[in-house]
Amino acid sequence: MTDPKSFDDSALLADGRPVIRCGCGFLAVSDDQQDNQWAYTDHVARSCPLAPVRPVVHTRQPWYGPLFSIWGLLIVFTICYAILAGTGHAKW
Repeated sequence: MTDPKSFDDSALLADGRPVIRCGCGFLAVSDDQQDNQWAYTDHVARSCPLAPVRPVVHTRQPWYGPLFSIWGLLIVFTICYAILAGTGHAKW
């Protein structure tokens, strides 16, 4: 794009084309307002230094979620084996 310090956008406003300006100096200039909006949205999503940081959304994990890990399965196997060994049904 162009350097915001050396670019005069008054000519663009007099030209009649739609213009979207970001606070950081980014200009989206096109004959179509929708193209400007897409360019501005892409700028904010990728490279705008003034864009707010998006919060990280944590999802809740069900209570049985840790059982599907290696350590969870090992603990469940150990408890089941201890119960079977205590009742005399398991022989190693």
